[in-house]
Amino acid sequence: MTHLNQIEVGTKDEAALFRMPVQFVNRPNADFRGFCGRVVQGEVRPGDRVRVLPLGVPTQVKSIVVWQGECDCAVTGDSITLTLTDEVAAGHGDVLVAAEDAPQVAYQFESRLL
Repeated sequence: MTHLNQIEVGTKDEAALFRMPVQFVNRPNADFRGFCGRVVQGEVRPGDRVRVLPLGVPTQVKSIVVWQGECDCAVTGDSITLTLTDEVAAGHGDVLVAAEDAPQVAYQFESRLL
């Protein structure tokens, strides 16, 4: 069993791999489907391969939309809307992550709280 004081906590790493929880799916018409959220780690660019968790569906970033229009890169802390090249089933609570190193998904874990 691992104790909390044995877990290594890293520092904020701007070069870390991309992670973004989906907060809202923006579908104003049949021609646009965007996944809105805040980048919590790493960076993302159009053309990057991503995965939708927990299902693990791979796809590619088509564009990054911000309030000023489209941009070439989003980094930790940016609030963005991503459009993807494929129609994927993703919604509120799913997480978009870098495809090359997706985190492990688990539906249960063991802990002891005092």
